[in-house]
Amino acid sequence: MSLMGRYLLISFVPIDTGEPTQAIVVLGRGKDLREARSALGVSLVKSGRAPLVFFSGKSDAPRIVKALEEQGVDTGILDGEACSRTTAENAKYTAQVLMERNIKKIILVTDIPHLLRAYLTFSGVGFQVIPHPTPFPASYSRYRRQILSLREVVSFISYGLQGYYSQ
Repeated sequence: MSLMGRYLLISFVPIDTGEPTQAIVVLGRGKDLREARSALGVSLVKSGRAPLVFFSGKSDAPRIVKALEEQGVDTGILDGEACSRTTAENAKYTAQVLMERNIKKIILVTDIPHLLRAYLTFSGVGFQVIPHPTPFPASYSRYRRQILSLREVVSFISYGLQGYYSQ
C-alpha cells in the first residue's frame, strides 16, 4: 500500500500515552499473529497497564488462552470470547462480557492497518479505547502487507457505511 494509504489508516488514531486501563483487549487475526499479540497483551498486564487481558476471536481466543495457561501464565488475568468472526462481532461480544463488569476503558491490541477500524468500532459500542499497534511479522512480504492494508481500506469504508462507528 502506498504511504498515503497507510497514512490515512493510522493518522486519525490516538497515540497510546501509557495510562492504566481496566483491561487489555487483544484481537485475533490468525495463527501468524497469535503469539506476538498474546505476548504483548500479557506484557501490558504485567507492566501494570490493566489487571486483565481479554482475547477476542472465534478461533484465536481459545488457542491463545490454552497456550498461555500451558506456559504458566496466571489464569486469573486471562479471559475472552470465542464467538466473534469479524471486527464488529469482536466489539459486540467483548462489550457484552466486559460492560457487564463495568469495564469501559481498554487498551486495544491489533495490527497497524486494522487499528483505525477496530478503534472506531470498539468506540462505537461504548468503550473508551486506547489503541496499541502490533507490527506484522518480519516474514510477511511487502505484497502481503499491502494486500492486508488494501483490505482494511475497503473494510473501513464498508463499516462506515454500515454504521458501525456510531453508538
